[in-house]
Amino acid sequence: MSSFVIIAQIIGIFAAVGYILAVQQKGRLNYMVIITAAGLLDLIQYYFVGNYAAVVNLIGGQVFSYIVIFCIIKKIQTPKWVIGIYLVYLLVSGIWAWMGIVPFIAVLGNMQIAFFQGQGNMRYIRIGTFIVAVAWMINGIWSGSYTVCIGYTFEAISAIVAIWRFRKA
Repeated sequence: MSSFVIIAQIIGIFAAVGYILAVQQKGRLNYMVIITAAGLLDLIQYYFVGNYAAVVNLIGGQVFSYIVIFCIIKKIQTPKWVIGIYLVYLLVSGIWAWMGIVPFIAVLGNMQIAFFQGQGNMRYIRIGTFIVAVAWMINGIWSGSYTVCIGYTFEAISAIVAIWRFRKA
């Protein structure tokens, strides 16, 4: 195993921890900052292992996240056209990197969580996090990426815990 792959795995662990912790945040700003940091770590991880389709997808996610964070700080609604453009970007990049229906289900999961992140309702973000984590677990099983499955299993569990913790919020 090359040193890049080992470094990528370590970075992936930190990204997974970020995703797990993000959904436990009460406020949307903290959630988005942690998700953005975890997404950047994921981007670096996938670059190191040569998964450039994932890198392209995550670059779009970084841009979207920065825009959402800017809107939260400025106390304005994320423009619907920004959400729409990002959803189209996810769809097009998912079709471009087509590897079958199972990975495309994960793309659809990404689309629904992006929609919820743009809208800003933390309850829906937590439910969406559970859905996207399950979609990516299935994708991980399908592709034989069992360590990815483990990370998304913990993320799904974290989402369930957060849904329960913040059920009255």
